[in-house]
Amino acid sequence: MSVQPNLLAWRAMQRRQRLRVWGLLLIGSQLIVLATTFAQRTATPAATGRLWEEHTRALQAALASRVTAISALATEVGASQASAQQRALRLAENRHWQSRLTALEAAMPDDLWLTQLQFSGRAIIATGFARTPAALAAFDAQPWPGPAFSAPAPGATGRNEQGQFAFSLRWAQEGNHARMD
Repeated sequence: MSVQPNLLAWRAMQRRQRLRVWGLLLIGSQLIVLATTFAQRTATPAATGRLWEEHTRALQAALASRVTAISALATEVGASQASAQQRALRLAENRHWQSRLTALEAAMPDDLWLTQLQFSGRAIIATGFARTPAALAAFDAQPWPGPAFSAPAPGATGRNEQGQFAFSLRWAQEGNHARMD
């Protein structure tokens, strides 16, 4: 019979080596997880602070551009409102002159017509033709253009080739009237 070797000691040694390898592997992986977590926790506040500052700067830049855009829009709205007020004033003045010119049309005799009507700051100058001196006298007696103006001052008069009377009348603005009624 042959002698059988006792492999129990060898198996025990192999088992201890495997336990050591697997134990070291398990402990090493736990140490790696712990080291990574620690590194993240120590790096996170600094990285978060940097990210916070970057986002704050980006938000401040966006806010500054929005404030600039809003102030430009406010300026544009102010200019638009001023323009609208000026248009409203011009429209009111045009309506006022329209009523005044309608009154002029009603005051003109049939034998008289105007060739030019000029408003130059503080005076109204009308030039035209009349068929008869009576038509010119009737027009001269009318209260047009209103109380803000003096009585008409006659200008150049004469007759043309067709026998019509050419005339020029000037109404001067009196006083300091803000609105010529």
